Amino acid sequence: MGGDYYLGRLLTLIAPEDELFDSLPPHWVDEEHPTVREGIEITFGKVVSSHENGEHNPIGVLSFLLASMVHHSDWLLEQMAARPDHPFSNIPILNKPELLKELKDEHLTLKPTVAVKAATGIPPFVAQNRLLRKVLDICVLNHEALGEFKSDLTEAVAEAVDAKVSAEGGVNNSILLGQLSRLRDDIREDLNNTRTALAEQIGNSPATADVRPRGDNTASRIPRPDQFEYTDNRGKVHKSCVPASFAFPRGTTRWDGWRKWLEGQVYIDESGTTWKLKPFRHLNGMDLKPQIRAAYHNEWQQIFKRMEDAPGVKPIPDSITEEYIKESYDCATQFLKDNYSYIFTKPDDRVASYAVGTWSKKIKYSEVLKHGTEEDKQKLPPPTANNNKRKSDGKERTTRNPRRFINRVSTHRESIVV
Repeated sequence: MGGDYYLGRLLTLIAPEDELFDSLPPHWVDEEHPTVREGIEITFGKVVSSHENGEHNPIGVLSFLLASMVHHSDWLLEQMAARPDHPFSNIPILNKPELLKELKDEHLTLKPTVAVKAATGIPPFVAQNRLLRKVLDICVLNHEALGEFKSDLTEAVAEAVDAKVSAEGGVNNSILLGQLSRLRDDIREDLNNTRTALAEQIGNSPATADVRPRGDNTASRIPRPDQFEYTDNRGKVHKSCVPASFAFPRGTTRWDGWRKWLEGQVYIDESGTTWKLKPFRHLNGMDLKPQIRAAYHNEWQQIFKRMEDAPGVKPIPDSITEEYIKESYDCATQFLKDNYSYIFTKPDDRVASYAVGTWSKKIKYSEVLKHGTEEDKQKLPPPTANNNKRKSDGKERTTRNPRRFINRVSTHRESIVV
């Protein structure tokens, strides 16, 4: 561990001469706390289940990664709010605002702990730079104090004169100005108290009891069915439970999409308010504006509706747990392997990186007929009007002979000339 923190600080783009170069990275007060373990399971569940009992347990690395994500979560959420389709929306911990807040407020620290006692591999000149900075600050303070000495001396003499006059019952210009200033401050305080009382009285009225200040994203809100509205291509206004600025995250994998299909997603609107959108499986076409409605039907519904057909997935419980998400995903994955085996002939890392749109395309009837194995084709459902190829009835299409038209026009012109 000799140079671990030195390398880590360099990777964070902190200059070695910076006085904060030897600061500890974000870490947990107690790495074994159940809440911390829950965060690791939610964020890195597949990695943990695949390697936890292996030769190299990644829990330590994953713990530091989660701590860094939680520490910088405000910035991550800002990116999500600025770009609704940003892939950061696929990070599971950012879609758990209550858990994220608990981790950040109660378990995250930058101070030394039993597990992380001190930064190692730090060159000695970092401490020297900090001491030099303190010396420089003291010199600057002394310089400023000397510069203000003259004005302070003048004020001290004036205050002594005013105190002498006031003690003898006299009044001069400075004493009068001081009394008027205190009277002005008292009047301002009374006005502010009155305004605050009126604002509280208005805020508790029935018409505004449910209004929240803009930018209050400390807790997620569940939108009403008519919370938002959008205008369709014909200019008609529709009420919706989905913000008009919502967009599906780009490059969503099947694993991340399955979580959203079951649990929904956290969305931060332009005002900074955090909304908890309902599970994507409960969305209908009219909840979404036309620009993203097609993506929902063609990319999301196709693959996840098919995954719901897997044995062991239904009935979907009302309360979704991490255990159910993993078990149902594994059942659905095995179901896809049994019915669309040609997809899984590619390397595992490539298949795992497929976005939901790619999956929906690959399970199409025509794609299986074209690329699937014989076993895959035999498991296809009967053809329908949508996926059955149009067959010819044996009749040849009549085509117009352009030459006959040209000849007829020429004959007509010759008769006119004659």
